[in-house]
Amino acid sequence: MIHTEQWQQIQQAKALGRLPPALLLTGMKGIGKLDFARAVAQSLLAQATQLKDLESHPDLLIVKHEDAAQIKIEQIRALTDFVYQTSWTAGLRIVIMPDVHLLNANAANAFLKTLEEPAPSVLFLLITHKPTLLPATLRSRCQQLRFPASSEMLAQLQQAQQGIRQAVFSALSLQDPLAAAASIQTLELEEIVAILMNVMLDLLRLQAGASVMQLTNQEQMLILSALQSKLNMQSVLDYVAVLEELQRDLSRKINLNKLLTLERLFIHLCS
Repeated sequence: MIHTEQWQQIQQAKALGRLPPALLLTGMKGIGKLDFARAVAQSLLAQATQLKDLESHPDLLIVKHEDAAQIKIEQIRALTDFVYQTSWTAGLRIVIMPDVHLLNANAANAFLKTLEEPAPSVLFLLITHKPTLLPATLRSRCQQLRFPASSEMLAQLQQAQQGIRQAVFSALSLQDPLAAAASIQTLELEEIVAILMNVMLDLLRLQAGASVMQLTNQEQMLILSALQSKLNMQSVLDYVAVLEELQRDLSRKINLNKLLTLERLFIHLCS
């Protein structure tokens, strides 16, 4: 079985009667944490024999966030109602929460209260590839179960990141800011902002007299030179401030319109 070590840890804890109230499953995106959580739920829930029918089990709740930007307090209230109900099978009840880092501030506070006073015979399987975005108080209430990436997955991740970076630089080469924004709107906003921040830092290095070998994006000198010719030091610093504010908004789970945000970023570069 994939992730055999993690599986054995849970099964051993079950056999010893030491399952923690909450497990935080961490590891890179796409490594199979949700499939693992579903398999764990199937193994622990009474009368759960078919994985395909698992979601209809009365003692399982999977928190699905319709709004991809955040998990809201209304969903946590529904979760709280579920965990304090009597089990249909007189056994364990399980809550699976993918992308738990998407809890907004109110939802995180409400969920923390649930973790601080756990209902009996309830197991939370919380999933994230961004554990540092969770409040420390919430992380401290969970036992972390790490899913390290294989060398093959790391190579795939590196290739994907290179593709994302190339897409952002291709957008930067376009003259029309609206077309530039539209060309990368399917990418993660956080990743785009991080790449743009690296671009601005490279421009600051160039303006400070750095050599090409000292740049993060040295293979993109054509585009960096074009940007350098139209942005002075203050313009770059102003843009860095815009990006930093956007990073703060993203960390606070503020619901942003991605396309409008990207359009503003590229229009700002052209102004």
